[in-house]
Amino acid sequence: MLAAIGAPDDDRLRLALAQAYEDAGQPALVRPTLESISTATNWVLRLHSLGLLARHAWFTGDLTAAVEHLEVAARIIPADRVPVATLGASCADVPLDAKSVDSDEGTAISEIVAVTQAFAADGFRVFRKLYDHRYALASRRLYALLADRYGVPRDRVTTCNAQLDDIAQSAYGKLGDFDKALLRSEVKRNISGLWTCYQREIDEDASVAGVVQTRMVVSTSGQLTSVEAFANPATPAMERVASCTKDVLKRLNLARPMLGSRVAISYPFTFRPAKR
Repeated sequence: MLAAIGAPDDDRLRLALAQAYEDAGQPALVRPTLESISTATNWVLRLHSLGLLARHAWFTGDLTAAVEHLEVAARIIPADRVPVATLGASCADVPLDAKSVDSDEGTAISEIVAVTQAFAADGFRVFRKLYDHRYALASRRLYALLADRYGVPRDRVTTCNAQLDDIAQSAYGKLGDFDKALLRSEVKRNISGLWTCYQREIDEDASVAGVVQTRMVVSTSGQLTSVEAFANPATPAMERVASCTKDVLKRLNLARPMLGSRVAISYPFTFRPAKR
């Protein structure tokens, strides 16, 4: 598809194509499409592409890249077009800025500011729930960007940073939640090992089926320190599946910065023969 869009004048079409990929739930195609847009194109299209790249990076867990895209976008906006932004009523809220937009330039600028505000608040909320230090770092950088480039009062930014500090202090020793997307990704990466556990049993008895309920604890250093697996029904075959599942889960890479919080994870695995 990209090879058929060759001229620099087709950057707007590339942008529309990337948006279509995002709307269609094909994130793997969004980034290469956007990166094919010439860096020498007009700044309005560049802002649109950076906004899409930032959203794509944030929702796929690449927080650093998302922040960097927004920082680049802020520098691209002409000095005489930089708007004055605000924060929400609280650090976890997105402000409701109902400003009229009268041009494509205004739309592009408004989108970048809105995404910056939204991700600063989202990072705050996620950190408050998961104690995942990556989100606190992202929020701090975005708060700084809002103050340095978009005129958000520095006392508001100082207040939000202080609240992040308070959350970090209270996180030590607490039992937090875990990023379920990261867990699902790691399970998917090891799915062949889990299937092997089950395949051994159904090769002997095709009627074997059941659920293995697992419990995992991630330590303050971000390492798996405890894995338990319980078979239901507790037949000898399903007990062997549970034991094998436990060994596979010990290999999961779930490390992340956690600021001293422990995380308990419960995850069920259903095993049943594939439909023919």
